[in-house]
Amino acid sequence: MCSYCILLPVIVGLLSALFGYLIGKSMTKPGDGTNHASLRADLEACRTNSKNLNKKIVALEHELDNLKTPGGIHFPPSESIETPMSASIVEENVAPTNVAILDASAARTALGKTVQQDDLKLIEGIGPKIAELLMAGGIKTWKDLSEASIEKCQEILKNAGERYSMHNPGTWPRQAKLMMEGKWQELKDWTNQLDGGKEK
Repeated sequence: MCSYCILLPVIVGLLSALFGYLIGKSMTKPGDGTNHASLRADLEACRTNSKNLNKKIVALEHELDNLKTPGGIHFPPSESIETPMSASIVEENVAPTNVAILDASAARTALGKTVQQDDLKLIEGIGPKIAELLMAGGIKTWKDLSEASIEKCQEILKNAGERYSMHNPGTWPRQAKLMMEGKWQELKDWTNQLDGGKEK
């Protein structure tokens, strides 16, 4: 009777261990065969997608190469390439202009200071404020001033008030013309004889 009492717990323990082993083996754990199968399936799907994308890239590159060839793009006839705008640009480049081309070195030598293109303040008798008034009145360059009438300059000054209407613009267009023509030494010699922009 006592021997059965001893063997029974041993047998029950062995059976429990066996069942535990079988149950544990049948359960899915991280890193087991089932997980590997899932990863392999995902990898194959990615490889398939990659192959499809590579095929699409090759097809698109082929289409692009066809577009780059003369047969792929239909160019207009050569006579239709020139537009009225391009013709006007050619004419503008050929036509002579009266725009002043500043020789900064010659100007500096004659006047003893650095000269900026179309700086109206270089005119004897024109200060910063009058230069602003002239520009607001449409006289923005030496060329504009050289072609402006003395009456127009006087009108601009008069409209600005008594403080400015007292100025005499009689020599301004001629000074601007000498600047436009690059006659800096002649300008220097002449302006030395002026008094506030007016002839003595």
